[in-house]
Amino acid sequence: MKTENSVTYAEATAEPPDEPTGGWRTAMASTLGLACGPSVLAVTTFGAFIAPLHREFGWGIPAIGLASSILSITLVFISPVQGLLVDRFGGRRVILWSSPFFALSLMAMYFLPDSLPAFYLGWVLIPLCGLGLWPVSYLRLTAGWFERRLGLALGVANSGIGIGTVLVPILTTVLIGTWGWRAAYLGLGMVALIAFPVAYFLLAEPRPRADGRRVGVESAATRCGTRRERGRSGSCLPHSSCWARSAPASSSTRSRCCLTPGFPRTSRTWCRSHSGSRSSWPGS
Repeated sequence: MKTENSVTYAEATAEPPDEPTGGWRTAMASTLGLACGPSVLAVTTFGAFIAPLHREFGWGIPAIGLASSILSITLVFISPVQGLLVDRFGGRRVILWSSPFFALSLMAMYFLPDSLPAFYLGWVLIPLCGLGLWPVSYLRLTAGWFERRLGLALGVANSGIGIGTVLVPILTTVLIGTWGWRAAYLGLGMVALIAFPVAYFLLAEPRPRADGRRVGVESAATRCGTRRERGRSGSCLPHSSCWARSAPASSSTRSRCCLTPGFPRTSRTWCRSHSGSRSSWPGS
């Protein structure tokens, strides 16, 4: 008899459903967002400004290059914070918050004075203001939509960094050669603003499915199957790590995970309800 919370063989071995179109829209939007994010606008364009700054202020090239290390060190500390914010508020909201601040931080370099400490401070603020625009936010959003094609979707999203790395340095060189390095920072700030409408109109948080789970969350049967021990016969092993509660604490129903040869590789586990007293449960 199938209880309300038990997992049937058919459910455990069923192929994941096709991803909604919103998932691919989010993946493509992430491509565009990463192409105009700090991984490109702040990191890959840094070298184009070294010579103009050296000519205008007379700063040594090693002194200017130190700002790149400051950017990297700042990123080390803010990355865990970004992850916490994405988990708490969702990637889309964090991106929307960060986009205008990151654009303004780049534009503020137009007013850079002849002061190395001010220059260094700027390269602390730029990655900080772009906190939500580093790849974690976009990749987390994209991953939440997919099951079967997760690797492909993440590859599509992450390709935005490569696209931006090709195009943005060329744009930066043209801006510096035509209007100077200060105007180039203004131009990069305007490019950074593209992330806001992209996130607002195209990015979407993964929506719950009919079974209450979010798209991209693996099934209980699959999760249970990752914690198993296999015998030579391929039969069920009464190991406590391969049992999962599938009913409220007051119920004696549990799902026993079995490794069975011949099942599809994408779902080689199945669970069947097992009733009995608490004393008969593994690990009790």
